[in-house]
Amino acid sequence: RVSEVSEGSPAEKAGVMAGDTLLAIDGQEVADLRTYSQILRTLEPGQTVEAKVMRESEEVVLQVTVEER
Repeated sequence: RVSEVSEGSPAEKAGVMAGDTLLAIDGQEVADLRTYSQILRTLEPGQTVEAKVMRESEEVVLQVTVEER
């Protein structure tokens, strides 16, 4: 579950909101924080990936452009 979204972050630019539950990134299920971190390590800056989130009771698909940390 997303607790907060940093201003100007790729997540904010894509429309991710605090309270969303992250379900998948780039077609890979996000089961826990460890899996989330592992998926992020496989992505390249500039790459655009699909992020699937649960918002309230609706699945929402967002396009996120990866940036360098």
